[in-house]
Amino acid sequence: MIRKSNDGERAVMTDREAKHKQAIKLMELGAFSESASQFYTLIADASDARFQSAYGIFLQKLGRWTESIQQFEAALALKHAYCEADWRNMLALSYLLYGQEGRAIAQWRIVVDMEPSYPSRDVPIDESK
Repeated sequence: MIRKSNDGERAVMTDREAKHKQAIKLMELGAFSESASQFYTLIADASDARFQSAYGIFLQKLGRWTESIQQFEAALALKHAYCEADWRNMLALSYLLYGQEGRAIAQWRIVVDMEPSYPSRDVPIDESK
């Protein structure tokens, strides 16, 4: 599948990226069963942290806190620096809503102490304060 990139260059979207996009679209439309099916396919080999975290967000929307915690932890283990502050904030939310306030606070403390690593980095850190 071909898509245009921001700089006008043509870029190739992999089948997995297309499935990821479809899973998110289905989730936003409320087609949770179909979205879950796409996510299951994406996380089957557990090699891409983006898909693990996206599935974690999906599980949060369903109120499945323990499963979302597992997905965010898996994402952090796979690619620690990529969107780490965002994922730790989402992990903290799942901990909090699961009743593990101490673990949530520990995640927020990690985020607050992080060094800048990408342009929007301050947004999740400010949210943690």
